[in-house]
Amino acid sequence: MKQAFFEVLLHAENALIDSEKAKAVLDMWLNSIPYGDEYKDEACRVDAVMTLLSHGIKELHEAMTYFERYKALYSGE
Repeated sequence: MKQAFFEVLLHAENALIDSEKAKAVLDMWLNSIPYGDEYKDEACRVDAVMTLLSHGIKELHEAMTYFERYKALYSGE
């Protein structure tokens, strides 16, 4: 069971790293969109994806926080 816990943690940590990289790319894209009504739809689509990704990142951060609490509780740290 302990091995499974650490496997899940490893995958969550990898997902968090990749998600934060993806958010950075979306942020660059959003910042490269020129101002103007003709670009508003594109900016809204990028922002919508960023919002969904941000929620996923938040959940992964909470999973990592849970792990740190678990580790401290059961390892005496």
